Amino acid sequence: MGKAQELMLSREGDSLRWGDLVVPFAEVRGFHERFNTWTGRAHTEVVGPGWKLPIGEGYGPNRSRLRQWFPDAPFKSEWADGRFPAMALGVPSSTLMLVGVVFAAIMSVFVAATIGFAAGGLVVLAALWPLVRFRDAVVVKRGGVRVGPVWAPTIGWHEIKGISVTLGKRRARGWA
Repeated sequence: MGKAQELMLSREGDSLRWGDLVVPFAEVRGFHERFNTWTGRAHTEVVGPGWKLPIGEGYGPNRSRLRQWFPDAPFKSEWADGRFPAMALGVPSSTLMLVGVVFAAIMSVFVAATIGFAAGGLVVLAALWPLVRFRDAVVVKRGGVRVGPVWAPTIGWHEIKGISVTLGKRRARGWA
């Protein structure tokens, strides 16, 4: 679908129209917003007809209209509030991690072959530590909130008295 057709989502009586495609409201069973961490692209899957609406510029009004037209339809999102996940340097996180891990592996093999295994192990640790910390996040889920690296504990909702996020120039700090 071209960019011109991305934004042509409309309601015609009891039917939903997207470009040349038309489906009765009764066939629409829900919506699922998906984000591909390898390509950095997102789409909304219309459950029922199987449409994949690309998410890009101008999606906000379409999302609002879908919620208004289908108030009882389940609306799931792979990210909590419908915003895109952050991408460092505009590169999807899975792609960045793969490149970083491959680079670290090549560096450590080279260092291990020339200096020794202990030095190679130190290089792996030094190279992978920033990548591991790159996964730091504030994750809000049903069981509570996790702030920090992937191994940080989830703090249950019954234990939380307050949540604060402070934005800096290069990072955000959060506590629960």
